[in-house]
Amino acid sequence: MPENTHIDIREGTLSMVDYAFANYAELTSVTMPSSIKIIGSDVFVDCINLSGVTIPLSVTSIGERAFQWCSKLESVTIPPQATTIGDFAFSYSEGLKTVVFGESEVSLGDGVFYRSSNIEEFIVSENNRIYSLCDGILCNKDQSMLIVCPGGRASVTIPETVKTIDIFTFADCLDLVSVFWDIPVYTDAMPFYNCANIESFSFEDHVEQIPERCCADKSNLTSVEIGKNVKRIGAAAFTGCESLATITSHATVPPVIESTTFEDYNATLYVPAGCGKSYREAEYWKNFMNILESSGSDVKEMADCEMHVYVVDRTLYVENAGPSYRVYTAAGQLVYAGSDTAVPLDAGVYLVCTMSQTQKVMVK
Repeated sequence: MPENTHIDIREGTLSMVDYAFANYAELTSVTMPSSIKIIGSDVFVDCINLSGVTIPLSVTSIGERAFQWCSKLESVTIPPQATTIGDFAFSYSEGLKTVVFGESEVSLGDGVFYRSSNIEEFIVSENNRIYSLCDGILCNKDQSMLIVCPGGRASVTIPETVKTIDIFTFADCLDLVSVFWDIPVYTDAMPFYNCANIESFSFEDHVEQIPERCCADKSNLTSVEIGKNVKRIGAAAFTGCESLATITSHATVPPVIESTTFEDYNATLYVPAGCGKSYREAEYWKNFMNILESSGSDVKEMADCEMHVYVVDRTLYVENAGPSYRVYTAAGQLVYAGSDTAVPLDAGVYLVCTMSQTQKVMVK
């Protein structure tokens, strides 16, 4: 094996053949000429110390697994001429933190960033005609399809525009603890299969249908919030959720559920005031042993513990809010979702919401 740790590719080279530097553990940096158009499959696979790489603007194609297991690689800028990036091209590159999409209209293969779980951000040019960002998640331009979510996220909000979620979108979100879901009708298999640490799931007001197995086998899931417009919940939606303790439904008419929607009925079910009887008589809902009505018109106002919020110098401070909370303007626009204890805000009136509490604050 060569002793060199840096390699200069000769000017005039048009392509790098498959496996050109595969398993070259000593390789730390590469200089590629502006003539390069094709980076073949597995070119740098398992180059575990490769950190200094700039992909030339001339590159049009990056092959399958080209940079797989390049664990020292920290940033990647997708060339503007690139048209294809092969399956798993940057997968298992755990040092990767930043990925930049300029105006590239590249087609991404399956699992391009799979198991590169330390990505902190995607940067996308406003002029890109193919890609955009939605709550920090890489998605297509009209935000109807989610592609990749940075792995370190603790909370995500999925808006009503979404129609498709790639199977790898949340595959590396191992720290994800709360999900706010606002898709009206979604029937595909859910992509949270690898997110074992989810503790809370909130189905927002646009949601009409909760799909099959959407939260199945989430052993850390403790609370679920069901929006007021939910009409149907699919089979096995909450099976395998042995820690589920609280279900809060805002629907005045009990949604249609299946015999397998819930695996057991030990959780406390909170329903709107005056709706206890209808839930106690509804098919399968009546199996819940502890059904409680809210004391007012909004179930969200029931507090498990007192959240403390205050404002200093246009910064909102939130204490005792649980795993996550949301901040809305008085007009109902979501401006923050997460778990930070301090959030800078413009002047105005805001609502701070958790799964069970709502407080109003004024920022001057």
